[in-house]
Amino acid sequence: MLKLKVVERNPQLLLWVVLTFVMLIAAFLIIDSYTKQLQLIRDRELARLEGITGTLASVIDAEAHRKLMMQHKEMYALCSNDEDSTYYTIHETLRQARQAHGLDAMVRTMVYEPRIDKFCILVTDSTIPNWKHPYRDYPSELLVNYDKGGRLDFYTDSKGTWLSAFHPIKTEDGTTVGIVLAEERFDHFIRESQQLALRNITISVSVTLIIVFILFLVLRNLLKTMERLRREKEDLENLRKELLANVSHDLRTPLASIQGYLETALNISDLQESKRNEYLSTALLSTEKLKGLIDELFDLSRLESRDRKPVLEPFSIAELASDVVAGLRITAENKGVTLEESIPTDLPAVEADIALVNRVLQNVVANAVKYTDSNGKVLVKLSLDELAVKVEVIDNGIGISADDLKMVFERFRTGQRTGRKGTGLGLAIVKSILDAHDARYSFTSQQGKGSHFTFWLKLA
Repeated sequence: MLKLKVVERNPQLLLWVVLTFVMLIAAFLIIDSYTKQLQLIRDRELARLEGITGTLASVIDAEAHRKLMMQHKEMYALCSNDEDSTYYTIHETLRQARQAHGLDAMVRTMVYEPRIDKFCILVTDSTIPNWKHPYRDYPSELLVNYDKGGRLDFYTDSKGTWLSAFHPIKTEDGTTVGIVLAEERFDHFIRESQQLALRNITISVSVTLIIVFILFLVLRNLLKTMERLRREKEDLENLRKELLANVSHDLRTPLASIQGYLETALNISDLQESKRNEYLSTALLSTEKLKGLIDELFDLSRLESRDRKPVLEPFSIAELASDVVAGLRITAENKGVTLEESIPTDLPAVEADIALVNRVLQNVVANAVKYTDSNGKVLVKLSLDELAVKVEVIDNGIGISADDLKMVFERFRTGQRTGRKGTGLGLAIVKSILDAHDARYSFTSQQGKGSHFTFWLKLA
């Protein structure tokens, strides 16, 4: 939980942790690939050298090799390869093997000399004999495995790094009379592996950068989404608290009125009939206000939870607007407000939910009449605007201050600075309905000069 909270507070941390993890994995894979490639080349070359020395040891005449060793005991006893026929035969065998297998180092036979504790070179594939030349810094494995042969893995001397293999030359009775040794300079294999590794690194880095970039974009969007959801969660929690406070306040007023008048009507036995009826009427009126508030809360809740989805159908917006104006005209006249309409009869049909659009018109027009003073005017105007019908409700009422205008579509916002009264749910419901239709809308107002509400409905 603590780690999650740290990530929530610093979401970039998660991004860098993931990117670092990806880069470490890529680096590990690159190094592992290079190591395995080098190991593969080494094993391949050692196996090849073992095969070459084993074959040569089997074709060299062991008895002839022993006699040759005994015949020419001194160092530099031979001056040329063809001076001795046995030497020449073995020399040619070695030379042809080196040439056939493309070896870049000398192939030779060697014999261990106990009196000097050295291996001495006997026959080589070189153009000049190295007869009895001592192998001064020989690896210990040569003597340990003298009778069975083996590998010299990554043997290093002053001339470089070598891969070597050797095999005993044995007589028919199993006596070892020498060994055949073949080797390859491994430096160029290392360079070859490095070049291959460099190519793999280039490819891997390119692919990794692409993956990292994609992950960066995905994680950045994910973190932005997480941040947006976190803010929405906070906003929702604040809204819940505010809604609870406002609902409690708005419900308490009519409930207190109902309770007070009913208690008075019930507890005073000698209350005049006219007064009792007056109290009961007032309580009933408060009940109707309470019911209206609850209905609006229920409608808003359904709209915002998408339980009430618009049922789209073509209908005449001109007829609907005319009906709404006709229905509110008496209310406007009783208040001394002139309710006018500018509705062309030839307007095309729109496609929307007729019941919900009727609710929008009712709320907006009733709002305009309610907040327009006596002798004021409210105009309902419809016009064709490209592929939509433009609906405008214009009044010269009390208007809204610039500060309140920012919150006009929020729940329970009733323009405190202008003294507006009401539940503050009317325009919130209007906004939810128009949002559900993906309809455009705008609202402008100036305090003391009036308001102008506009929305657009798509043509059928």
